[in-house]
Amino acid sequence: MNFNVVFSNKLLIISSAAALLGPYYAWKYFISVYKSLRRQYDEEVIFHARHDCVVMYTGSKGMSGWPPYKGRIVPDITNENCLDVLYEPMIYFINTAEKSLDVACMMIGINKIFEALIVASKKGVKVRMLLNREHVNNTHMLSNVRECIRQGIEVQMYISHIPEMSSIMHYKFIVKDHSESGGYSSGYLFTGSMNINRSAVMENYEDIVFSSDQYVVKAFHENFEKCFRYIKMENESLNQQWLLDKQDLIRERQHDLAILQEDEYQKIFIFFSSVIQTLGEQLKLRQQVIATATVYFKRFYARNSLKCIDPLLLAPTCIFLASKVEEFGVISNSRLITTCQTVIKNKFGYAYSQEFPYRTNHILECEFYLLENLDCCLIVYQPYRPLLQLIQDIGHEEQLLTLAWRIVNDSLRTDVSLLYPPYQIAIGCLQIACVILQKDHKAWFAELNVDIEKIQEIARYIINLFELWKTYDEKKEIQGLLGKMPKPKPAPQR
Repeated sequence: MNFNVVFSNKLLIISSAAALLGPYYAWKYFISVYKSLRRQYDEEVIFHARHDCVVMYTGSKGMSGWPPYKGRIVPDITNENCLDVLYEPMIYFINTAEKSLDVACMMIGINKIFEALIVASKKGVKVRMLLNREHVNNTHMLSNVRECIRQGIEVQMYISHIPEMSSIMHYKFIVKDHSESGGYSSGYLFTGSMNINRSAVMENYEDIVFSSDQYVVKAFHENFEKCFRYIKMENESLNQQWLLDKQDLIRERQHDLAILQEDEYQKIFIFFSSVIQTLGEQLKLRQQVIATATVYFKRFYARNSLKCIDPLLLAPTCIFLASKVEEFGVISNSRLITTCQTVIKNKFGYAYSQEFPYRTNHILECEFYLLENLDCCLIVYQPYRPLLQLIQDIGHEEQLLTLAWRIVNDSLRTDVSLLYPPYQIAIGCLQIACVILQKDHKAWFAELNVDIEKIQEIARYIINLFELWKTYDEKKEIQGLLGKMPKPKPAPQR
């Protein structure tokens, strides 16, 4: 057998097969690539069409205007999943998110919307929700909202803080994937007349508007940011039990003000605020802990006379409790007592001629009494966090932040922490700082969604404190004021 001939024949057969099959597989590959590109193109066309359209729901007659469908879409009521086709515009909008979803809706009554939001969050989409508290409480939404929170979605709920007004957060929009680059804004908007619930798609005449117009999307995004930020501040400030009325304070202080003049009473509290501040600094506590201790101190005497407990005992007790509540860590009993002895002797010797008279057992006993009087409401929201958010919004200015922060510290010497929520105190302190530094931010302040009269009241409290400091010589006056102050039982002797 001639092997060369056989080999040549086999090579010829293989070459012929390759010549015949090569174009076939090349054509097959070309067709698959074409189909893939065509599918991507069609999906993009549909995507853009679905983000610039108006979907109309007409009672029980289905919906129209949802690309690529030309006519009316009527669900098959015999199918148990018949509503899915009516939910599709909302679900599609959520499912196609890549970066962010900012949801501002009075209510959401469709479980599948919550499920889609949770899935988006798990994919890495930043989801934030702004809801109306009254509707959340009055519907089955509450369990879904709790699940969203458990899954890491940030949820804020609008609460009407004025009992005489039944105001609600009536928004119905979602902003998706908003971003800005080079002066150009992009993103997508979902808005319209409908509340997101079953009756809206099955029974009502409603509409949903989808838009990618950069100016419209940007306007809704900015509105969401502003509302979300300030509703969050208000919610963090809420502890209505400890937001008092000025007349309540005067009434509770009647016994003390029968003995002390109002400015004398204020000077005593300025002094003990300084004691708490100095103790905290010596113990190397964070300012948040010191501020919380000061608020505890003021809240206690907002409901009790100075004769109930010696302020010199209550001050370190407030420090002791605040360090635990703010998770700074428990201060050892011996260290606390030693620090009190050192501070009173070295820093406030002009006020006290004797040593610090209290021991650990007095602090622990006083702590129980303090807890009882605070009704165990121990979480205190301070103005520091809202202040940082405001500074970021106004345009980060280190000098302005430093001064405003110091003014917030000074505000602890006044009654503002008892009368106003922290975000309002932060704005009032920032306003004073702007005036001192001659920063013209009037237009920015004018855009804030706050009660300007309240801000002015806070500013007056702090300015009055500054005026008092000009004539108040603590080292000369405080010993006489402490002698005049209503006294509890005599302090224990060593």
